[in-house]
Amino acid sequence: MKKNNNLFSEDNKNIIISNVVKYSSEFPEMLNPSIKKKDQSKLNDAIKKNILKTLDKVIKKKQRTTSPDELTSIYLESYFGHKKKDRDLYIEGYANQKKAEMHIGELLELYIQKECFDNGWYCTGTIIEDVDFVKKKDNCWEVFQIKNSDNTENNAASKTRKGTIIKKWVRRNSKFGLDDYIKKKKIKNQYYWNIFPGNTTNKKLSEEGFRSFIKDYFKGITEE
Repeated sequence: MKKNNNLFSEDNKNIIISNVVKYSSEFPEMLNPSIKKKDQSKLNDAIKKNILKTLDKVIKKKQRTTSPDELTSIYLESYFGHKKKDRDLYIEGYANQKKAEMHIGELLELYIQKECFDNGWYCTGTIIEDVDFVKKKDNCWEVFQIKNSDNTENNAASKTRKGTIIKKWVRRNSKFGLDDYIKKKKIKNQYYWNIFPGNTTNKKLSEEGFRSFIKDYFKGITEE
């Protein structure tokens, strides 16, 4: 049974795909190496499949694919004083935390695409190297790399590739509030929605909006 996230209409998807195809045809040197290897006749189809994989993303629970290393638990119990009786809880908690961080990054792209579609932002999936979105402004293309946190940022985003400047933005400052967290005070965060690139889009985006989007995303998944 197929699941749908119901975020984008078929027209939305076709517009996003066609614009990424246009960008790719104008700047083939920016394609990811794996995409560059595709025959020209198969390139557009590969781009379509790649973009749809991002736009139609349905996050669901999956079984573990690897067994935990018992030595890690022994280390945690010896060094950090974790209780052996809570071993399974820590194992599952760590695995779930890693999955959650990865999925939040994926949901961040979907949130931005949903809110910024009318402003000409188009998600590129993994088609363009180091780039998550393209946008055409005054007959010129702008390219962006989006990250959930500054400690996951790819340094390649700050480089100029083939004369193209990749603009970068991160959602949160990973160091802000660290001292308070260590002292077990209330967690504080610093977000960068107010400097999201583009003076028309940043008014639509917010931390509150992103959190509401995530809740609605899971509620909106249907089966057919």
